[in-house]
Amino acid sequence: MYRKKQSKFSLIDGIHLATAQEENSILLTVDTDFKDAKNAEVI
Repeated sequence: MYRKKQSKFSLIDGIHLATAQEENSILLTVDTDFKDAKNAEVI
C-alpha cells in the first residue's frame, strides 16, 4: 500500500517496486518518490 502514502507514485513506479520485491532485490533509482520504500535505494 505504498501508493497511498505517495501522491505522485504512478502505476509504473508500482510495477517497478513490485518486481523488485518479487525478485527479492533492491531497486536502484534517482526518483525521490521511492525514498521511504522498503526495497528501494535512492541514489
